[in-house]
Amino acid sequence: MPPASPATEPRSPHPALAYRAEIDGLRALAVLPVILFHAGFDWMAGGFVGVDIFFVISGYLITTIILREKAAGTFSLLRFYERRARRILPALFLVLTACLPFAWLWMTAQQLREFGLGLVAVSLFGANVLFWRTSDYFASAAEENPLLHTWSLGVEEQYYLFFPLLLLLLWPLGLRRLTLLVALLTAASLLMCEWTTGRDAIASFYLPHTRAWELLIGSLLAARFIGNPAGLLPGDRAGGMAGNGLAAAGLGLILVAMATFDRATPFPGLAALLPTVGTALIIGFGHRDTWVGSLLSRRWLVAIGLVSYSAYLWHQPLFAFARLYQPNEPDTGVLAALCLAALALAGLSWRFVEQPFRDRRRVSRRAIFGFAAAGSLALIAIGATLHLNHGFADRSGQQVRQLFEGLRHTKEDLCGKESKRDLPPAVDVCNAGDPGAPVSVAVLGDSHAEALYSELGNYFASAGRNATLLTYSGCPPVAGVYRADKDEAHRCAAYNDAVRALLDDQPAIDTVILAARWTLYMENTPFDNQEGGVEPDENQSLLAPVGDDGWRDDDAARRRLIAARVQDTVSHYLAAGKTVVVVYPVPEAGWHVPNLMARVLDRGESPAPEFSTDYRVFEARNRAANKVLDALADHPALLRIRPAALLCNTSIPGRCLLARDGKPLYFDEDHLSLEGSRLVVADIARALSERTEERHDAPADP
Repeated sequence: MPPASPATEPRSPHPALAYRAEIDGLRALAVLPVILFHAGFDWMAGGFVGVDIFFVISGYLITTIILREKAAGTFSLLRFYERRARRILPALFLVLTACLPFAWLWMTAQQLREFGLGLVAVSLFGANVLFWRTSDYFASAAEENPLLHTWSLGVEEQYYLFFPLLLLLLWPLGLRRLTLLVALLTAASLLMCEWTTGRDAIASFYLPHTRAWELLIGSLLAARFIGNPAGLLPGDRAGGMAGNGLAAAGLGLILVAMATFDRATPFPGLAALLPTVGTALIIGFGHRDTWVGSLLSRRWLVAIGLVSYSAYLWHQPLFAFARLYQPNEPDTGVLAALCLAALALAGLSWRFVEQPFRDRRRVSRRAIFGFAAAGSLALIAIGATLHLNHGFADRSGQQVRQLFEGLRHTKEDLCGKESKRDLPPAVDVCNAGDPGAPVSVAVLGDSHAEALYSELGNYFASAGRNATLLTYSGCPPVAGVYRADKDEAHRCAAYNDAVRALLDDQPAIDTVILAARWTLYMENTPFDNQEGGVEPDENQSLLAPVGDDGWRDDDAARRRLIAARVQDTVSHYLAAGKTVVVVYPVPEAGWHVPNLMARVLDRGESPAPEFSTDYRVFEARNRAANKVLDALADHPALLRIRPAALLCNTSIPGRCLLARDGKPLYFDEDHLSLEGSRLVVADIARALSERTEERHDAPADP
């Protein structure tokens, strides 16, 4: 039987037992911001906290069911899991199955391989663990993952598996002691979450022990309701000042989080208290007679709340496949239409899938468990087949397959897992070149320096030299600055200070190569090639000087700061007697180049016009960064390498190449592939050879 409508909701003195339309409205308040966030609307940059609202609601409802039935002596663990299977699996299996043909048609082999592994993980209730190991939720690549949102299902499913068993174990202690122990678990999980967020934000985001406290807040609320039949404010009349005030405060906390949080907010951590405590206040005090409860009980909000689970399932695949289908980010109109499509599909799947499967008269217990087992095994088999067959690369033409062969060597490929450590840097962690030679070259910078390192190693091996990689991704190789957008611990500054001290103690290292995405640090904005290739908004980098955060909002002052720090860094290494190679900005692409080429070639379209960008856009975008590097005083030991001279105005006047001879020069939107790095490294090799000849030809001191 469907839940009562707001107009016919039964009254009950026990808020934990009656249908509450305002909770369905709260579900709408959770799902709509998540949809808008994944659509990429800037004005809902904090919409991801909708998931935290869901966690609290789930914890509250599930615990209410268990405690209520346990107190009545009617609780059955088998029936509990049956209800979860009816609620979760039919709609989930429908959406996963619907994804299959589009994944086959529009994904690259590597993407399809990863999609297959995702199917296995989702079916085994472990999507969050998989994405912890493979995907940053806020990274640009995540926007093309149709299964990314299932991480939250993994967290909830793990809670459903273990929390009922914990309650059964603690039940003999009595409700008061049980509540106290759950409160202690909540506090412990919150502390672990805050600690982990500062050290490994991705793990803290995905893993169950750092997310459990959000569900447990709902559980504590349910336990308090069960223990207080008159409600949490027994002395306050219905709709009184206290209840209204607390419910309004809860709504305010949620809205503040949505309005002020973004991808750079350290999350979850203590920041997640805003949406979770806000949700708890609304559930606890926002009953129908308060103005917040009345607002959330509006029919249209309740209607969205009823289909919120299906809407959550549908939205991410719609956005991901739209982004996979075309190289450019879908425009606002398309994204808005997809938001509406998610709600429309949700209504259909709620009516024709969710509701029938939740009806025990139509689908028996044996049938639902059989369906769960068969569906899970089928999806696991399909996913494993896709993964083990490497995404069936043969389904694309040979030209498309070759695009993704030998694109890059990651830092871990080159240096092993030990290279991931941040501090302290050491010359023996990641070497490339002639292993029999002493280390005489240091490569400093961010991921743009790492992109050059494999080919640099080949060059140094041929030259009988050995190099060390001293890079920190997302961190320019200059002293005294840190990433104000995501580096509150100042690890970037600490790393560069340690590198400078290390090189000061290593006179045998006579050459320093500095490479970074200088333009991003100057501009702090994602790249738009003005031809449809626009990087995601989170691709920015806000530098600030250590000890003075006032610079962060002053672009002119920030640029002067960066110029001074670059000058100081180069001057320091020159004064130490080292040859300094400065690699100027690599032209940004805007598009994910291999994916762009694959999509164009797969459709039989002419690729030539689309595999380059306008040089005038590059010139305008890089004017400030080039000015800073050009201002470095000339010095015999200062060598300047300009990738733009190698990639722009060559075979196509007025254009910067993204590919050459059918091979991508980039492995994503801005990093050079092995093919692209060979061009730059050849120029570095030429400059170093000329420098060596000059030093040999110089007259000896009398």
